Amino acid sequence: MSKRLCVEMTAKGEPAGDGVSDSTDCGAALPENNPESVADPLAALEDDITKFETESKVPLDLAWHVSSEETTHRLWFKKLSDAWSTSKPKDPKEATKLVYDTLNAVHSKHGAEYADIKGFLHFYGLPPCYSVVKPPCCDQRLSVEVDFLASPVVEDVLPFRIYTYPVFARDIMDGVNFTVFVVVDDPCLLPQKILFAATERCKALDNNDPGRADKMLDIINTSQNYGLLFDDNTEYLTRKYPIRLRGIRAPEIETDDGIKARDELAKMIKGKSLMISVHHIDEKKRCVGDVYSCNGTLLQEMLLKKGDAVSWGWKKEPLQ
Repeated sequence: MSKRLCVEMTAKGEPAGDGVSDSTDCGAALPENNPESVADPLAALEDDITKFETESKVPLDLAWHVSSEETTHRLWFKKLSDAWSTSKPKDPKEATKLVYDTLNAVHSKHGAEYADIKGFLHFYGLPPCYSVVKPPCCDQRLSVEVDFLASPVVEDVLPFRIYTYPVFARDIMDGVNFTVFVVVDDPCLLPQKILFAATERCKALDNNDPGRADKMLDIINTSQNYGLLFDDNTEYLTRKYPIRLRGIRAPEIETDDGIKARDELAKMIKGKSLMISVHHIDEKKRCVGDVYSCNGTLLQEMLLKKGDAVSWGWKKEPLQ
């Protein structure tokens, strides 16, 4: 575990003296904490909680990983101390859930910023918190079923997997590009603005205030990456992902052949839930990856076979 700087506090929770109690030269740049250097993340967090309980100190270099102020860090550790004594986690995954629940409880009005939770977990080398909605099968609407610690849906950990809501025909742009939606069931994944709008919309609907509910709906649906989907009188808050099929190309959509390719792709994926393994994000911010049906069939292989049978079909291109 890397050496940690701590802020010493008085009994009232205020910084004591110059605020630093460590032999490290505070004029030097603090090294970023590398999760790989934390041999035992659970022990590292427990050590800092114990130090807070006995010496009223919080890790100073935590500030390199989160955007909140030191006063917030103190509150985090006070609440973590209480939660730890009540239900001590047995492994890093349980510790991640405890951190997530505790930090969100501290910020009970809107929940904690995802960046702060992510930064806190990264600082201790704990596994990140993700929520992935897994559909029961391709031809059914989703019954939301969440794994708290599942395959990540974040763009800074590659490759990652996306389990999609059934694809809409309107969202298929051409023979290799389409947009998918992932139901978000974990507020840890939401930006503060979207979380606030979703929460306020629920309150407005409960209070029979359609005007405010519609205003919150506009905030969500006009955002670049989020939207509300409606299915059987149920609202689903979703994250949008532009997808580009990896390793194949299709005729341009401006041509007759391009339209045929788009329509053929629509026949294969319209109304189906997909699993997408994203290998990289390209310059157009598209998720470039391999697309699988729920029975495990690779979509690109199906399209290449189709391409061999027609003059206008898909062709292989170099993998990136």
